[in-house]
Amino acid sequence: MSTVSELKTSVIINVYKRYQYLPFALESVFTQSVKPNEVIVIADDPDKVPYRDKVYVIESKDEKYGTKIIEGFRASTGDLIFFLEDDDLFHKDKVKIVKEIFQSKKDVVAVHNLQEYIDTEGNVVMDHNRFSQYITWQPTTNIILNKQNILKIYKQYPLLHHNVSSMTIRRDVIENNRQIFNRIELSPDFVCFITALREGQLLHIADKLTLYRLGAGNSQFSKGNYKQIKSLFCIWNRFALDLSILYEYVKGDPVLRKLVLSQLAIHSYTVWIISPYSTHCKTTYEISTSDMLKIIWSSLYEARALMRRRRTIKYLILLGFISMSPLVKRKRIANWWLKRRGFDPKFFETN
Repeated sequence: MSTVSELKTSVIINVYKRYQYLPFALESVFTQSVKPNEVIVIADDPDKVPYRDKVYVIESKDEKYGTKIIEGFRASTGDLIFFLEDDDLFHKDKVKIVKEIFQSKKDVVAVHNLQEYIDTEGNVVMDHNRFSQYITWQPTTNIILNKQNILKIYKQYPLLHHNVSSMTIRRDVIENNRQIFNRIELSPDFVCFITALREGQLLHIADKLTLYRLGAGNSQFSKGNYKQIKSLFCIWNRFALDLSILYEYVKGDPVLRKLVLSQLAIHSYTVWIISPYSTHCKTTYEISTSDMLKIIWSSLYEARALMRRRRTIKYLILLGFISMSPLVKRKRIANWWLKRRGFDPKFFETN
């Protein structure tokens, strides 16, 4: 009879220009109740990686997250691939629990777990207002996801894919979708989610097996923080580019196309607005006004089942707003957007 020990496990950690949390991430892996078979760290500066005798280190200067996933994947031998961001931690039983699930459920190709939230010092965050969306938009019960039920469930829980450190995936999923992983800039969690659904069933579990660190990243802006918002312009461009590439990859699948389109519409609109002030970014998502209109129309037509009433109304308003853009200079629209968020557009014109 098969035993849990038969499945080999690989943990892939990506670290890029941020090393202060890496020792804690590694320690959370080394102290697992069931040890992984191998730990692979992809780093832009290997000399800064601790515990070199316990990990296999790959040097990579590439900023594309997907390229680094593939580099780590090529070096791995595991049947199950665990991902861990350098600032996150694993619960001590994560490998054990997830491994047992895969061993007993042969038809599950990926597992996504809930998270505990910690601050930059590693303390559990008690103020739920800081992560209320993450709680509300992820199921608190175990649930099997597939292409038959995902559209209905995703409308209620649009963060089912949140956090790549909470995602574990069978080797075959990455192997069969290597071409799309190799192209992504910054969206490994969503790509894992979509490719898992493409290959079979994904199991979301209510166990909080990842400690997600709040405040260490750069995904949200603070009012008046000009350096941060300029960085976010570039991050948003990379997210939108990922979604456009992923959309082309799955557009032949009516279910997956709707899922990706619902996200592409959200991110493309923001990038379209801020494009006059994104010229400093190395990677940009170029989108014309006519293409933006097509995406919004398509989203309303195809992915409306995924939208709440409030978003549907918002998109109808956006259609009118975007249609007027030829009459209004794009920079004026960007300036309006910035002012509403407490930023002076003059700063971006001179910096």
